Amino acid sequence: MIIALSGVDGSGKSTLAQGLDSMIKKEGKIVLILSVFEYFIIKKIVELFRRSSKEMTSPIKNKNPFLVFSLPFVIIDFWVHYLLRLNPLRRSYDYIICDRYFTDMLVILSYLDYLPKNLFKFCAEIIPKPNL
Repeated sequence: MIIALSGVDGSGKSTLAQGLDSMIKKEGKIVLILSVFEYFIIKKIVELFRRSSKEMTSPIKNKNPFLVFSLPFVIIDFWVHYLLRLNPLRRSYDYIICDRYFTDMLVILSYLDYLPKNLFKFCAEIIPKPNL
């Protein structure tokens, strides 16, 4: 079972994850806590982009067109991460507690106006879902 915890920094996701971990382990279950904020494809693309760009300012100050056009790669990356890393772990653990989940990146992109509101709902529908 995949349990996803989402929220802003400092909202208590890690504390809640640790509490759930302790509670579930008392029932004799095998638990893993991880963050899904690790990317495969996007990480490589961003590295290449940064090499070609002398200076990259914060996303709010720098309305970088690369980030706008990277959305299809972000969605593909979510699925690659899910299929190659997260889903295989389901065989070894009774519970996987995700301290951050794919939805967090969509919220960040939407908040920074890189993900148009009309696309947010569509993207939220096509990303991998947790069980809880």
